[in-house]
Amino acid sequence: MLDTIGGRPALELSDIEMADEALNQSANRVIQIRVEELGPLLIIHPSPILWEGGSETRLRARIIELPSGKLRTDIALHRRDTGAFVLRGAGALDRDLMAGLQEIFGDSPNPIGSE
Repeated sequence: MLDTIGGRPALELSDIEMADEALNQSANRVIQIRVEELGPLLIIHPSPILWEGGSETRLRARIIELPSGKLRTDIALHRRDTGAFVLRGAGALDRDLMAGLQEIFGDSPNPIGSE
């Protein structure tokens, strides 16, 4: 996992730039995991159930095969763990993130779409 490539944040790189760097490191695929949303959730209702809380997780995982550049997998995940009068703080977010990754990749050490 790389935070910067060529002095630039990895999040700013295009798919082609990521693939080029991965090829330079003799990788056979690029796995991109983007956390689009991860946080506590509070909804106020104008009804007998006055509020609902919980957490929300949105992830996107992509697997790009190298050297072909073929997009092998593109999965978007949206999880909400909510309920009436449930209040969850930021302490549960690591479990929510791990649950989302588990849902995408499962127990296998080889990610979805790999042989």
